[in-house]
Amino acid sequence: MKSAKSLLVLLLLIAAGLSCPVTSYSDSLFTYAGNPSVFESYAYEAGSWGSEFYISTSMEVGALGIFDLGNDPNNPSANIGDGLLQNHQIGLFSLTSAGATTGTELTSVTIDAGQGFLSGGYRWATLSSPLVIGPGYYVLLASYPGGGTSGDGYALGATINSPFVFEQAVDSVNFDSPSFNPVPMSYNGFFGPNLEVVPEPCTMLLVGASLVGLAAYRKKFNNR
Repeated sequence: MKSAKSLLVLLLLIAAGLSCPVTSYSDSLFTYAGNPSVFESYAYEAGSWGSEFYISTSMEVGALGIFDLGNDPNNPSANIGDGLLQNHQIGLFSLTSAGATTGTELTSVTIDAGQGFLSGGYRWATLSSPLVIGPGYYVLLASYPGGGTSGDGYALGATINSPFVFEQAVDSVNFDSPSFNPVPMSYNGFFGPNLEVVPEPCTMLLVGASLVGLAAYRKKFNNR
């Protein structure tokens, strides 16, 4: 009877873990869904663009992404998610203090043209393992290699989600050796790079399922 109950608990935990929306990309830094708070202004300049933000709690970053605008600045709603035209680097950097002009790279990904999982108007690359970040100041930066209207554009202004707090917009001439420059803006920065947070309940369920499974396996092995 005990083994039957243990098996039932294990199956329930595994089912709950597998149902976790770890690739839903709903818990992200920025939100875009035709949001009217995103300014109808789009840029196509070469360089690296992003935002400085602050968090007061620890969290796990599961993926980095970039806004998939398309290349029609006159009708941006017509081609959201039509596929990236260029390769982009997206990186997360920690700062020692608010407004610091240099930072430490914590993780980065490259999403190639035509690649990336599409969700919420973004192309995403999942990190090989979630990155735990603590309270502090960070910069999220993306490279845009081409100018004009033939590349991928980014919007100016966005809705930032709690518990993230927008600090300032930044740009950087060189993504690989960034020196962050604050860009005066009265709205929420360059709407291009994004990050996704692993939902905490799902993390605990997955860990719980793993631990129960390991305990059941060890008990079965020891009884042989």
